[in-house]
Amino acid sequence: MEKITFGTDGVRGKANEELTGMLAYRLAQAASRVLGQNPSAHRVAIARDTRISGHMLESALASGLMSNGLDAVLCGVMPTPAMGFLIDCHKADFGIMISASHNPYEDNGIKLFSSKGIKLADAIEAQIEEEYINGAENANGGPIGVYSHDSSGRNYYIHKVSQYIGKQAINGLKIAVDCANGAASSLAADLFAALNAHALLAHCEPDGYNINTACGSTHPESIAQITSQTGSDLGLAFDGDADRLIACTSEGEILDGDALLYIFANYLKGKGMLPERKIAITVMSNSGLASSLRKNGISVVETGVGDRYVLEEMLASGIALGGEQSGHIINMAFSSTGDGIANGAALAKIMCETGKSAKELVDGYEPNPQVTINANVSNKSKEKTMGDSEICIAIEKLTAKYKNQGKVLVRASGTEAKIRVMVEGADLNSATQDAKELAAFIEKRAGQL
Repeated sequence: MEKITFGTDGVRGKANEELTGMLAYRLAQAASRVLGQNPSAHRVAIARDTRISGHMLESALASGLMSNGLDAVLCGVMPTPAMGFLIDCHKADFGIMISASHNPYEDNGIKLFSSKGIKLADAIEAQIEEEYINGAENANGGPIGVYSHDSSGRNYYIHKVSQYIGKQAINGLKIAVDCANGAASSLAADLFAALNAHALLAHCEPDGYNINTACGSTHPESIAQITSQTGSDLGLAFDGDADRLIACTSEGEILDGDALLYIFANYLKGKGMLPERKIAITVMSNSGLASSLRKNGISVVETGVGDRYVLEEMLASGIALGGEQSGHIINMAFSSTGDGIANGAALAKIMCETGKSAKELVDGYEPNPQVTINANVSNKSKEKTMGDSEICIAIEKLTAKYKNQGKVLVRASGTEAKIRVMVEGADLNSATQDAKELAAFIEKRAGQL
């Protein structure tokens, strides 16, 4: 049987090409044998974003679970950060989210969550990969599960966010909200209404194909324009499954994950809710974040790229806040998962509580010039490309060039068919040119391997 590989955020691929219904069926069987160990429950919560392929994969996953005696609770379109609450609501053994996050509609992914609502550790994913390859391919005549449609988790999640923020905490604030034609579209209106906020919803009409298209957190220029044109106090942009948040000020100034971490860290420190005055970030974060926080008496711990690694460090070190430049931000006061919707509402709450605008809250954050350029390579060739000797030499040369004035990070994306080239230096134009040249060389070499 073909091998499957968990990236930084689940099993990804082109729907019906790399990520087929048969793969989903067999993956569900393998996961049920590794994770379905709760004799009192024997049920699994399944949710999806708005991609057209979500229906197919949902059916295949449910069939795989039922063939191994587990019941499948189909929760419909829900954000990924709601999965922990869905598992709790349905007392499930584990959860499955069908989403490719910020990727285009052609892609999809399968993310697995433990009974505690957190993404699986590498060791557990390795067990599932092994079970997928060497375990029984078909059902063995054992018990058969059933499926049910249950949308009660939707209101449960809305209630939990409302409880966390406070129903009057952002009363009257005018917020422009970009739902990326994704999972947030299914509940954003009701959630912000429950918070008594004046929300102007954009890109909230999914059709199965328009998820993340020229909108959402990967295209923040859209929410920036909407916010400034409508005179909104704040702009929020989510990705397709709403675990990322990119915001903007009333003037349309974009606030990425690093800027948001700066705001949240300073706020939590002031409230005495930042243990040891420390947060967790990844190696992709701008160096200016650490230096800006240091001036305010806050230190950082760096992890590998991926919110799962941020969470692992947070749990191991007792850290309350962590996240990524891409907008994955974990605030343990609410959840152990990055939640774009809850974090967006929390940002609005901080504005109302402090009486400061988003622009004023980010005052003092001084990022260094930084750029990331993507080299397009196939998923199958990423590992071989990264190991190519000529590419390694080129990376070493560029790293040496920026040794004393910035940093260079080249990594294979765990979610897309790309190799990311990040360069941070004293001059943005020079960093951009160097990143483009290296990315172009990587693409060229990848085509020759």
